[in-house]
Amino acid sequence: SASKSPLASGRWVELLDRVDSQRDRWLGSWRRTNFTIECLPDSGVHVVNLPVTIESGSYELKLRMTGCNNEFGIMLPSPDYPTELCINRWFGAKTSLNTINNVEGKNDPNSVPANKFDTKQITTLTMRVERSEGNAKYELLINDKKYYLWKGRESVLSGGDFNQRTKLAIHLRSPPAILLSAQFRLLPNGKAKFEREQIP
Repeated sequence: SASKSPLASGRWVELLDRVDSQRDRWLGSWRRTNFTIECLPDSGVHVVNLPVTIESGSYELKLRMTGCNNEFGIMLPSPDYPTELCINRWFGAKTSLNTINNVEGKNDPNSVPANKFDTKQITTLTMRVERSEGNAKYELLINDKKYYLWKGRESVLSGGDFNQRTKLAIHLRSPPAILLSAQFRLLPNGKAKFEREQIP
């Protein structure tokens, strides 16, 4: 059975070494190569779960990747209001949470122009999620530079067809891409558990 170990807040932990490319594959084709997870270059939608169950509160996720040339999504769980940060979505035009007030993120005033990834460079995405008493703040840094910010009542957020209520996931529509690292840190009011220990 899956091991569920509670996480302590404040410490960065690596999730990628807990990913099983077959068990955690939701859609599409993924492959483990040593310490990385690769999204294979075939058509369609690709989703892989990160094996941590988020129960409540605030957290940070720091992803390092290379090879991604277009759309990239981070599915952000919530018991009541799961959502997705869609990066370079809508034909590569915009980045936004999706959806907000039942409207596509591309039409939200907080949406920002796309930030095209350099496929030959390593890109670091730092996602910070703060939630308390019904309020939420979602902030994304790209290579340590502020890029996207949304804050408001969490109740206006909702997810698309692929969203889940407890698990973080990576969503790609334009593979290939290689995930080099997925570090996770709970903030003081956050609660989460590992799905399993490291894969041998």
